[in-house]
Amino acid sequence: MKGCNLCQREKVKEILDLGEQPVCHRFLFSPKEKEYKHPVTIGQCLDCGLVQLMEPMSIDELKPRFDWLECTEPERHLDRLVQKLTQLPGITKDSNICGISFKEDSTLGRFNRLGYCNTWRIDPNTELGISDPLSSVETVVNLFTPERAAILAEKHGKFDICIARHLIEHAMDIRQFMEAVKCLIRPNGYVVFEIPDCERALSKCDYTTYWEEHTVYFTPATFQSCFGFGGFELVSFIREEYPLEDSYIGIAQPKVGIKEPFPSEDVIKVEIDQVQRFSSQLQGTRKKYNNFLKAYKQEHGKIAIFGAAHMCCTFINVLNIKDHIDFVVDDNPHKRGMFMPGSHLPIYESQFILDKGIKLCLLTVSPAGEEKVLEKNQEFIKRGGAFKSIFPGNPMALII
Repeated sequence: MKGCNLCQREKVKEILDLGEQPVCHRFLFSPKEKEYKHPVTIGQCLDCGLVQLMEPMSIDELKPRFDWLECTEPERHLDRLVQKLTQLPGITKDSNICGISFKEDSTLGRFNRLGYCNTWRIDPNTELGISDPLSSVETVVNLFTPERAAILAEKHGKFDICIARHLIEHAMDIRQFMEAVKCLIRPNGYVVFEIPDCERALSKCDYTTYWEEHTVYFTPATFQSCFGFGGFELVSFIREEYPLEDSYIGIAQPKVGIKEPFPSEDVIKVEIDQVQRFSSQLQGTRKKYNNFLKAYKQEHGKIAIFGAAHMCCTFINVLNIKDHIDFVVDDNPHKRGMFMPGSHLPIYESQFILDKGIKLCLLTVSPAGEEKVLEKNQEFIKRGGAFKSIFPGNPMALII
């Protein structure tokens, strides 16, 4: 067994072997193009319960190859979050507030509009030595070390609030990342970590939750305990609900001598049971989807999938359904004419679901995205075409 990314104990047990998987954002120019694949094994620490990749892909392989790729996070809750942060003890309009990556820009902007003008964000080029313009969070998170953070603190001073949204789940070494953040804040300052919910996907056996860019997969229990392992005391835990994937937010302060917060046996049992069910259901889920899609195609006609992003890529590759899919649909002009990683399925614009006689189009987009797709493709629906979501629990979910 390898050491845990969080508690560092040697009790990470293999729970699921997904075989060789591609990098989901590395679209192909030709179906015959060679591509990098990496053996993917998901494990779980038997001591702290954290689900994690046993051997993550290297930072260089994860680095984007296209300058048009976008990275966005849910923001509907940010006004509430900023308001809460302004009310923390010791925080005034003179407080110094920093962000780790571009993902904090919109949050810092909200502080500025409220009159909190002492804000700063790390420049990856000048302050982390990242010269490649295509590098993104996978590089920032893992080059932001305690040594670099100490230099930045010496240069810019220490901060009252340090914000890191949707970053820690990309860290190859979580403790190192938390220690680096700690170097930037005052002893009575606050760190704000926000991460994506994985509990819903694990409980519903939604296998699109795997993403090679995420080294760890938090539940509420494992996320809250991670602060103690990093030397922080949790001040507030917030769960912001979203239709597809909730956001967890932890606000914490550094605390000297905090005891490592290993969960109780009862909590660990719940975490392990949930993950074991997730693992044990994969083969059955693969069989159900392949049987359903094969029968549907024979009886009704062609099948496409809408949304050429990482969830679509994972859905096709992990469930091994490429033989039943005719093509992937995406109206991003950069993606059209390219081919999906792993499956090598072609990517066409949405007009093709009419032109190619598609009967079933599976949706891998968010609920907000679903509304736009339905509105734009009314003619497809009028001609008898069906849209169904791949996500369990969605009102439009495909029932297999």
